[in-house]
Amino acid sequence: MDVDEVSDKLQKTANSDPASSAPLGPRKTVWVIGHDIVCWAGDYAAASGWGSALGLEDRLQITWLGHKGMQWDALVPTISLQITRLGSPDAVVIQLGENDVPERKESDLIISMTADLHTIMCRLPNTRFFWSELLERRKWPGPASSARFNLVEKKISTSAGEVIEATGGFVIQHPDISFKQTALFKPDGVNLTDWGLDIWLHSIRHGLLGWLES
Repeated sequence: MDVDEVSDKLQKTANSDPASSAPLGPRKTVWVIGHDIVCWAGDYAAASGWGSALGLEDRLQITWLGHKGMQWDALVPTISLQITRLGSPDAVVIQLGENDVPERKESDLIISMTADLHTIMCRLPNTRFFWSELLERRKWPGPASSARFNLVEKKISTSAGEVIEATGGFVIQHPDISFKQTALFKPDGVNLTDWGLDIWLHSIRHGLLGWLES
């Protein structure tokens, strides 16, 4: 996806949005949890035309729970803390796991992720969960190639997504965020530029809107 295609998507979102004509009711609470991407995206959304609730202010209250450098083992403690502070949310979006890929064995990470996802889903039985696919990166630590790590990451992400879908949750895909698209990444090869964040936020919004309309 190039810059013009991003602009077209954003324009279509603004001009033809089923949310604008949907019946209003109590706002649903959504937590978006994850690492640096969530930090940057939450700040960017609040300061740009997206807004903190991604244009769905009448229907959603979104809490951005991003922590720079966050790794998978912090997920359960983070959710437990937020439950004590805020109660149970209506939905949780998870963007987490990329930072663990170069540090843990693929099989061990999948086992850990599966167990933790079942733990939080059992603790929040009335919450709808969204798995935001792990994002490709242009640069990974160590001698292994980016293509190899991105392939391993895809396998891990697919496994986690299947766990979420098996309990009635959703997978949010990011097919347009590719490590081959240099314009979408900052020089570090990990974090997204504003254009990359626009694409990511569009996908998150699309997933949440589909849930609201279902």
